[in-house]
Amino acid sequence: MNKVETEEDPFVEIGGEYLSIESLTRSSVRTMNMINFIDKMLEFYKNDCKQQGKEGIRKYDTLMHFYIYDDKKTYADIAELHVVNERTVRRDLKEAVHALSVLIFGIDGLRIQL
Repeated sequence: MNKVETEEDPFVEIGGEYLSIESLTRSSVRTMNMINFIDKMLEFYKNDCKQQGKEGIRKYDTLMHFYIYDDKKTYADIAELHVVNERTVRRDLKEAVHALSVLIFGIDGLRIQL
């Protein structure tokens, strides 16, 4: 019996556009590398905040509760959690985002503003 080999279609349709499987694979690898890098920078930032003491830990925790954790919290929620006012939460978040931006984007992170 003759076996007929069929060539797999190297393109996939997404949203009405055809993209190559190869380009999607490269894109997903780059995405995973970026996610791993961000995770490492978050871990580095966490350790740096621990060395700063209570205030540093609060800044890290504020960042995580506002942006990262699945159960997002508001300024008021975070203020209540840390027994501080909302202005402190906003300041902590701004400082945390600035520090993390520099870690992730380097010198270009200095240009990022809230």
